[in-house]
Amino acid sequence: DNSGADIVLGMLPLARELLRAGSEVVLVANSLPAINDITAPELRALLSAAASLCPVIRAARSAAVKVEAAHGGRVPAHPAATAAAAAAVAAS
Repeated sequence: DNSGADIVLGMLPLARELLRAGSEVVLVANSLPAINDITAPELRALLSAAASLCPVIRAARSAAVKVEAAHGGRVPAHPAATAAAAAAVAAS
C-alpha cells in the first residue's frame, strides 16, 4: 500500500537513505488509484515538493528527469536487465 502517510513517512525517507548510500532508487505508481494508493501524477507532485526541500532527492529527481527526457519520456530498462535479455536471446 502506498497511501499518503506511507509514502511521506515511509518510502520517501527510505528512498532518501538508499540514495545517500549510493543505491539506484525507482519509485513507481499506477496511473489510477487502487483504493487509497497514490497515483503517478500525485507522486510526481510529491517528489517535486520533496525536491524543493531535500538536496538528495533534488539531485536524484534532476538526474531522473534528464534520463527520462533522453529516452522519449520513458524510463529505460536497467543495464543488468538489458544484458540478461541479450544473453537469453543469444542462448536461444
